[in-house]
Amino acid sequence: MATVAELTSPLDRLELHLTGLNPKPQHTVRQYRSVAGRFLDVSASPPSADDVLRFTQACQAQATKRWVFAILKRLFGANDWPWPFPSGASPRVDHQERVQIAPDTVINWVRAAPKFTGRAWPFFLLMSSLYGFRREELASITASSIVSGTLRVQTVKGGELRLHDIPPALHRWLELAPERPTTVDRATALFHRMVADT
Repeated sequence: MATVAELTSPLDRLELHLTGLNPKPQHTVRQYRSVAGRFLDVSASPPSADDVLRFTQACQAQATKRWVFAILKRLFGANDWPWPFPSGASPRVDHQERVQIAPDTVINWVRAAPKFTGRAWPFFLLMSSLYGFRREELASITASSIVSGTLRVQTVKGGELRLHDIPPALHRWLELAPERPTTVDRATALFHRMVADT
């Protein structure tokens, strides 16, 4: 009888690994598959340490290098390929580069949001600008997440419930909060559309 390894591709085995006992969200699985697929397209079979380093170093941001390195380690583990680096090895992140968006650009996004993405998106843009939520956290926010001017959000990492006091001057925007959660993919697609149309 054929084994699972014989029946699936390296990417399928990665997905099985990601959706096992502690499953990742589907959008994360798609991201991992995308990165791993690009890596496999330019690597030997099985990949080598040089392949990993070359692919990782092609990333510009230090944080992205570390993220890609972690994905490739998962890919190796899912396929029973020996990981060619010592335990704990990872590209070093000395500092996080912050990208500052021009105020006029943010203003244009806010003005364009109702036109292209519906009435809730000025609210989402405001919340993400104030608190730096991850996409999953932002997509989960609804009107019921706000009680007496305090926003309750469950973090993606660790699942910790965090409370954020919303400044009184911004309370008028709270009525734009959606009644139901949106999907991360829809939030991402609509934001990119909003940016492209401003």
